[in-house]
Amino acid sequence: MDAAHAEPGDPLRRAFAGGLRDLIDALRRLDGAEREDVLVELSTIVGAMMLSRACADDELSDEILTAVRDRLLDGPG
Repeated sequence: MDAAHAEPGDPLRRAFAGGLRDLIDALRRLDGAEREDVLVELSTIVGAMMLSRACADDELSDEILTAVRDRLLDGPG
């Protein structure tokens, strides 16, 4: 079972949420970023990983990862 399919209140979900909070706090400490910025960046990275792994097309997968990496490192434009 994974945390996404566990029932609300399941210890697995609570453990996942606690671990996620710890990760967010650690990322904030790394560069002093605002919590909202860390949430957006982490969600963007996770989404990019999910999309790139779901692709049967290596070129599209690489394009997704490159676009997200470049945007996060360099900003828009």
